[in-house]
Amino acid sequence: MSLFGWSIRPVLLVEDDPDYALLVRLAFREAEVRNPVQVVSTVQGAKMYLAGEPPYDNRKHYPLPALVVMDLRLLDGTGFELLDWLQSHQDLVPVPVVVLTVSAEQADKQRAYRLGVRDYVVKQRAVRELVGTVRAWAKQWLGEEDAERPEAKGA
Repeated sequence: MSLFGWSIRPVLLVEDDPDYALLVRLAFREAEVRNPVQVVSTVQGAKMYLAGEPPYDNRKHYPLPALVVMDLRLLDGTGFELLDWLQSHQDLVPVPVVVLTVSAEQADKQRAYRLGVRDYVVKQRAVRELVGTVRAWAKQWLGEEDAERPEAKGA
């Protein structure tokens, strides 16, 4: 679906690696998630999108996301900065946030959960591995009842 005129709220992907962003988009498509994926590559870009600041100030074109999927290591800062910022914006706290990162450090995971993330997943490098994770997120936070039902696969 095109960027403009979304009828389903998007997933906001905060990822600075364009190859991994493509992998995540492919996983969402393979999982048959209807929500479009909007990508921003920086902490600042994510803040601007979530706050509805230019160039994302038209909520018809850039609606508040249904889910935020974010990396912890970004070019202009850390995901922890974004998580702290989200906690200070009470109107955004209900938007579920999940972390998809290379860090398997227990301290990072614990800190992320303390800052309100709903799930913490170490990055997977194959679409087929990521599809199961995306399906679980869709079922939990995007209202997808069962992305694996036979009629969804055309059976």
